[in-house]
Amino acid sequence: MHTILKRALLFVVLLGAISLQGPAQGPQGGTIGGVHSMTSVWIIPSGCTILSVQSSTAFTMSCNATATTPGGANSSVTAWGPDSTAAIISAFSSASAACPSSVTLPSGVYLVSSAWGNSVAAKCLIDNAVTTSISVSGGGQTVPVIFLRQNFASAGCTGGISGAACMLAAIGITVQNIEFWCGGASQIGAGFNGKNLIEINAGAGLGNSLIENVQLLGCGAATTGLTGLLAQSASGITGISVRVDGFGAASCKFNASSGTYIEWSNGYCANGATQPFNVTGAGKFFFDDNIIGSTLSSAPAASAVYSISVGGVAYSHHNAYDYTTGTGTAQVQAIGEVHFTDDTVTNPTGGVNFGLVGGNGATASQIYLNGVHFKVPGTGNCIIGNAGGVSFFDLGGNHFVPSVDCPATAFSANGSTLFGSLSITGTALAAANLTPTTNFGTGCATAGQCMSAVSGSSGRGQFTVTYGTGPASPQTLTATFPTVFLVAPFCTLTDVGGTNAFPTSVTTTSTSTTSAVFSIVNTPVAGNTDIFQLSCGTP
Repeated sequence: MHTILKRALLFVVLLGAISLQGPAQGPQGGTIGGVHSMTSVWIIPSGCTILSVQSSTAFTMSCNATATTPGGANSSVTAWGPDSTAAIISAFSSASAACPSSVTLPSGVYLVSSAWGNSVAAKCLIDNAVTTSISVSGGGQTVPVIFLRQNFASAGCTGGISGAACMLAAIGITVQNIEFWCGGASQIGAGFNGKNLIEINAGAGLGNSLIENVQLLGCGAATTGLTGLLAQSASGITGISVRVDGFGAASCKFNASSGTYIEWSNGYCANGATQPFNVTGAGKFFFDDNIIGSTLSSAPAASAVYSISVGGVAYSHHNAYDYTTGTGTAQVQAIGEVHFTDDTVTNPTGGVNFGLVGGNGATASQIYLNGVHFKVPGTGNCIIGNAGGVSFFDLGGNHFVPSVDCPATAFSANGSTLFGSLSITGTALAAANLTPTTNFGTGCATAGQCMSAVSGSSGRGQFTVTYGTGPASPQTLTATFPTVFLVAPFCTLTDVGGTNAFPTSVTTTSTSTTSAVFSIVNTPVAGNTDIFQLSCGTP
């Protein structure tokens, strides 16, 4: 069944300095919630009429505003119009008489004051799998706006798998082309602790859900315990172009059980006061081309977190984890098996900040890094482990140069293990990186002297040594890495040619993240040459 609501009735939203006739106080301005940063909205009864309009920012009503939550002297948003909650609930009830079913909201603005769409009775029986199937979409040239009134009742937020959903929690739902907003009010009243404004659920079997081209903006960004969007999968959920901006104190939460998936692309999860992004469960997660974090003057209190249970895996590709300001401890925490590819991880200057924290001190974790660009100019580390059982894998192309992309120490093991060093490249090995420290003969004592035909990088290189007058054995050679390693590598130096006799032995005497020292036992002859190959890396 396809149900189309009547076009929304007259609704007025005025932005900026607004003056009302009567004792009502103007709304309070704020900083939480992105560009929608107001902390309150005037509530005007829908039975009132506009008597006159004085200007683009002033009008006179037939009655006073009934509430301002919270009150204040600074103006922001005034909303006036009929309450559409009953009409929307009726449309859902009508559509649920058949399965599959759909509800279309024409272009316009709809005021709602209570929960809706979080418990739909329609059932589809397909191959003995019982699931709901309902579609909610916007129609027209512009997307409809669902405006949550300041008196939105938390009491009805008891739907969905969580039992705490306010809207759109029907299993197997499709939601497309809709915007949700409450005027940027960062506080939306009592009773929302533990509630989810929007909950997308996918049931077992054929209950896959889709949410596409949906904006969730400026609503409850500082309301304690309120989640803007929760996606829970017992089959599969796809999210495309979903913007969650200052919508809930916790912006986005995702959970998928074993054998299920969530795929999420071209989205935005940011500007809640508590946490921008949280992923849990033993399912498979695919996140591509999303912006996650904060663009405000005060960053969320908690990191973006992947907490993947045994058997689950998360893939992060081309996402931007970005706190533009603030002093949060870490930008991303990864627990379980998580793959980061072509992502950026940025944490601001100031405080003991970290880019990526691996593990939680108890859970075995495997964290794969490929093409990740870190920018953490604070005093912490780009990457830090969190006790034993955590393994990092450097698959190449990562940017974490100490004192450039990171503080002086890019990596802190803290009980964890780093495997691989494919990213330790990008700067050529030069003669100045090679020092003939002792016994190479006269004129061969400082960096670059007696060195030629130098090529390669930190991980692998080749060079030629020409012995000076009066050389002796053993010689000591120091190689300084043009790109420093995250942990001290294993190194070997091998003689592969030249006019001098091959050495009796070449021994690695010490290595650090910045250099390696070798002892060469041979019979050197002035003017002769040895061609050496340097190989360093983390297995």
